[in-house]
Amino acid sequence: MKMKANSQNLKVFRNDRALVSIRRDECDDRKLQGFIVDFSESLILLQYVYDFRVDGRLLLRIEDITDMESTETDQFQKQLLLEEGDFEKIDFSRKQPISSYDAYLLSLPRNEIVILEDELAEDPEFLIGTLMFADDQIATVRFFNGAAKWKDQPSDIEIKRITCCQTRNNYINYYANHFARKGTLLATRKDG
Repeated sequence: MKMKANSQNLKVFRNDRALVSIRRDECDDRKLQGFIVDFSESLILLQYVYDFRVDGRLLLRIEDITDMESTETDQFQKQLLLEEGDFEKIDFSRKQPISSYDAYLLSLPRNEIVILEDELAEDPEFLIGTLMFADDQIATVRFFNGAAKWKDQPSDIEIKRITCCQTRNNYINYYANHFARKGTLLATRKDG
């Protein structure tokens, strides 16, 4: 049964450690699947699951969620994750501040690669790189292109325009490993 993303339903799914399918009709025409790790009044933190892979964390705006459910398929796929030992990889106890995107971003390690998206823009924005600055208005990212070339100038994205923040997924991890081997991932954030 499809449900709205309200605090009562989010709490039930989180406490049950249910695998849920989430639709965000305005942002994306495909369902996202994951486990609810935490939520606040405005944001939900998911342990993303893609093709039976526990694949990083997604921080999404609750206001963008059209509906969510834990179907028979989701329940079966959770069972498969349990049987394969992948469910144990999920850290349900790790807490991070998710009251706002800027609070979450500033809680990450200094050189962690993030993906920030504005999926609702006329020309959707996708920034991948390291956070240089964040406050309640703007996030500044030192970003790189698909060929792992760092851009000379950082890019800003308005906090209120961020629809999705991704961390530690397979896509990011491959780039992070590349930069680590090359010694070119620099801590760039300017704290305090």
